[in-house]
Amino acid sequence: MLTYFNIEIPRIYEHCPENQTKTTCQLRSYLANNQDAFLVLPRVNKMLPNTQDWMVARDAVDKMHAICTQCHAQNDQKTR
Repeated sequence: MLTYFNIEIPRIYEHCPENQTKTTCQLRSYLANNQDAFLVLPRVNKMLPNTQDWMVARDAVDKMHAICTQCHAQNDQKTR
């Protein structure tokens, strides 16, 4: 029986709005403070699960998506 899953997610903060920086990106902050769900592997440009609980990993992906969606929505409003 398999007890661990293997997924690789491309780093998703490569497509940030132009005004975002490493210090202002909320996703980078989230990932730095929540390494129980994912490990960021900068050399290979991937993230790997740091948990055997797929629900924890799934919740983290949902949170990351929400952070990026909110950021893009806020920056779209600023450019109008």
